[in-house]
Amino acid sequence: AYWLGSFAAFFTAFYSFRLIYLTFYAKNNSYKKIIENSHEGDIVMSFPLVLLAFGSIFIGYLMKDLIIGVGTLFWNNTLFYLPVNLNILQAEFLPTFIKLIPIFLSL
Repeated sequence: AYWLGSFAAFFTAFYSFRLIYLTFYAKNNSYKKIIENSHEGDIVMSFPLVLLAFGSIFIGYLMKDLIIGVGTLFWNNTLFYLPVNLNILQAEFLPTFIKLIPIFLSL
């Protein structure tokens, strides 16, 4: 399992690097006429995307306790922690401002 995970991590990193390189640094292979006619989608395309974005954010926020909350039976016995390693349980009860520090630092 270790080697499969290592290979998966390697190929994920390789593909991500390739994607960033081909998107932002490589020479464009398209014709100039096609690039000049490219444009942002109109409201018919943008409105459903905005609805889907807000829906995914709010449904994810409302359903997070069902999947990852303390005492949920969703994962049943797949996640096992020894009593020595109960830091993950203690992290559930941290003050909210400490949980939001990564969000503030990423802005």
